[in-house]
Amino acid sequence: MGVSVNIKLLSVSVIVVCFLAITSVASAADRFQKMDAQGKELSDDATEWAIVFDTKSELYWEVKTGEQSIHSKDGVYNYGNVKDNFVAKINAENFGGHSDWRLPSTDELVVLRKRKKNSPEAFIDLQYFPETQPARYMSHGWCGSKSEYQEESIKFGKQKVKGAKYVRAVRGKPLE
Repeated sequence: MGVSVNIKLLSVSVIVVCFLAITSVASAADRFQKMDAQGKELSDDATEWAIVFDTKSELYWEVKTGEQSIHSKDGVYNYGNVKDNFVAKINAENFGGHSDWRLPSTDELVVLRKRKKNSPEAFIDLQYFPETQPARYMSHGWCGSKSEYQEESIKFGKQKVKGAKYVRAVRGKPLE
């Protein structure tokens, strides 16, 4: 009888482990929704998209491209010019059908981070954010009573860029 109970417990443990493995693999597809540059939803197998909606945070994220445009993966900014040279231009083009894009807070940007220990790749889901540079991305943190904010950044890899940082635009209700 003792052997039978142990075998049943082992079977249940194996089933639970398999279930957890399957749900963690499927979680990215359940979490992220690809969208085109006009803000229309696309299927998960779409090969070109411009925006990703994160169902977990309910934020819309700009996807970087390999093309030379405001959405270029190679664009770097400093905190002094990011609003005029990046955010204002995305809003002027009405990207995704909206003009309320902004620089993310640190709390918002960190929800995209996916740690890959000892990996040269970016610390983010590259299936949805394929042109992400493995470097620091600009964000802001609130000071005191949340009436002012300061420059911060989130590390998405080990690459270093002196004097400037990459940036990814976001829209949606700010995370508190």
